[in-house]
Amino acid sequence: MAKALELWSHESIEEALGSDADRVLPHAVRLAELPRYHLAMLEYLAEQQRTTISNVLTQELDGIASSRALEQLGFPTGTRVIVSGEPGKLVLTVAEKPTS
Repeated sequence: MAKALELWSHESIEEALGSDADRVLPHAVRLAELPRYHLAMLEYLAEQQRTTISNVLTQELDGIASSRALEQLGFPTGTRVIVSGEPGKLVLTVAEKPTS
């Protein structure tokens, strides 16, 4: 699948497979349907950014994952990482959310 995605879009692959897509592709990589208003928003964002819907979705999901990374690592909600230093000598400082 990864090699095929280098040449064709996910949509093209599923369309070419037709009814065999259910049998051939793992469930986790199958395309999902979205409500029309979600699709309309993604189309709008893709047009604004002059990119594809797939790229918009990837960027947005990466943003969500990044914003939750500390939480997923077990840090309390609201924990911040402060980046300082200079290129080649970056310092990461973890700052917990102040309690009030």
